[in-house]
Amino acid sequence: MQAEISLQLLDLGMNAVEAGARLIRLLVAELPRRGELCLLLADDGPGLPAGMDPADPVSSKPGRRGGVGLGLAFFQQLAAATGGRCWVRSAPGRGTTLAARLPAEHWDLPPLGDLPGTVWTLLRARPGLDLAYRRRRGRHRFRFDTRELGSEWMDEVRRNPLLARAVLEYLQAAERRLGDEAPGAPGRGRG
Repeated sequence: MQAEISLQLLDLGMNAVEAGARLIRLLVAELPRRGELCLLLADDGPGLPAGMDPADPVSSKPGRRGGVGLGLAFFQQLAAATGGRCWVRSAPGRGTTLAARLPAEHWDLPPLGDLPGTVWTLLRARPGLDLAYRRRRGRHRFRFDTRELGSEWMDEVRRNPLLARAVLEYLQAAERRLGDEAPGAPGRGRG
């Protein structure tokens, strides 16, 4: 299991990028009144390989990076370790959706980590990739959708280090503006 949830989401998102997804949707919602952390990562890629059992993600053959598909296993392990629930939906040619509902106060729940850094890395991963990111902490919400910015602007973000840095700083500022309603340990949810 990863030390931070953001690293798990980054690993799963990069798997989608490597599989050829053109759109990744990412949701991270802290719901203090319900005591829950909700995660969703969905892509429009080719779906899980035929014959792969989502309940046994290690059954897949090694990927391009030489891994064995442990990202999905770690995601499922996170849900199991915290007493949460995890869903995997995938169909050949129709993409994959991973979702989890986790108890926010559980002692085995790792910190969120650097969510802005994860989003920034994913949105720069490949030309032509769109990323729709939604973030919620209590009643505070934020969203960032590359489709609203246009492909030419995003291509410039990928090429220009100063513009890329400005986007990262924008994401970091948006995370800070979400307020201090985060459930759990001090510092949870902050990058």
